[in-house]
Amino acid sequence: MLSRAGVPRHAIMKKFAGKEISQLEELILVLSKLSRGARVPLEYISYTDRHRSKSVLVTVDRHEWYAPPQIYTRDDNTGLWTARPALSPGSLLLSLDVNCDRKDLTLRTVASTTDEAGLIEHIHQNNDQELTDGVASLETNYDHVAEEPPSREESDVTTKRRRVEEDSFADGIVVADCCIPEPGEDPRTMEITGFRDDRRAAAANASTAERVIEPTLVMFEVHVPASCMLDGVHSQHFFGTGVIIYHSQSMGLVAVDKNTVAISASDVMLSFAAYPMEIPGEVVFLHPVHNFALVAYDPSGLGAAGASVVRAAKLLPEPALRRGDSVYLVGLSRSLQATSRKSIVTNPYAALNIGSADYPRYRATNMEVIELDTDFGSTFSGVLTDEQGRVQAIWASFSTQVSEIWW
Repeated sequence: MLSRAGVPRHAIMKKFAGKEISQLEELILVLSKLSRGARVPLEYISYTDRHRSKSVLVTVDRHEWYAPPQIYTRDDNTGLWTARPALSPGSLLLSLDVNCDRKDLTLRTVASTTDEAGLIEHIHQNNDQELTDGVASLETNYDHVAEEPPSREESDVTTKRRRVEEDSFADGIVVADCCIPEPGEDPRTMEITGFRDDRRAAAANASTAERVIEPTLVMFEVHVPASCMLDGVHSQHFFGTGVIIYHSQSMGLVAVDKNTVAISASDVMLSFAAYPMEIPGEVVFLHPVHNFALVAYDPSGLGAAGASVVRAAKLLPEPALRRGDSVYLVGLSRSLQATSRKSIVTNPYAALNIGSADYPRYRATNMEVIELDTDFGSTFSGVLTDEQGRVQAIWASFSTQVSEIWW
């Protein structure tokens, strides 16, 4: 919970959820009143910088990845440590109710998942759209394909390239930037206003495909608990771009690659390009062979305004892409800015060959992928569309092991 928020080890808590914290009992009292999935501010100091307080936004764990907290007290007579529950059985934190119930979402997804998964499968197999450059950009941890030669004015290229470079991050660590607004200011209103201003400024330089597909793109932030790292997962933090394939008043579905959502036992947060809101998601489907997953979300978490602007992408499984076809690669930067590049399909039936890793882990097999005429780098993911913004393929990340060089 604290590591996800970027809180360093040995930090000293000063205030949590608006309450002063000076001893362990006060922290336990505050935690007992919080529900799963709640997002509360935390103020802390580090022993290396004791005179400067820092604030972050902490998301309370939504799943029981670990056992309930306990307090151990030493018995000096026996030399043993006696355990007792830290939280009372009736506390909200121990309740099974969460903001986005996995079982409810799964039940509502059954019918839709069957249809949508079939369509995605058709795109993956018939249109060969699990995408990569197929040569040198298959790397580990979080390797995407990016960067394409300029196809518009030089000024547009410079702007877009700057956005792509914003995607850079080290080791998948999230740096929390949670500023506390001044009294009397509505932070949501300020955020939405600034968000819309940025969108208007970027709209002038956006392609038609970019403008059409942007409301359907979602940025993923995935955290895998340490207790689940044994399931062939090579990192605890993943980021990537997904595309909404179904959106209604009761449920939404997002398709994403399995190098972003590797296993179902993970905490998934979704940030929408169309609306400045972050809500949790639940993994409802992981394809056993091909490199895609489906994540469900509750549209009510977006509010009426957010749910009205977010929409599902229009899929175009036919006709299949052919050599020489022009496509637009559209994705998101870490600042949720849509970026697009125009490219040419050089090989729509490239064989994907990912070698086995040193230890058991998932690898995509039995797939044909699409090659483009340029190398897009390693910090970009998204979708391939036509000029009208209809999705023809997923530009995905593949998980492979990078060979170590010994000198």
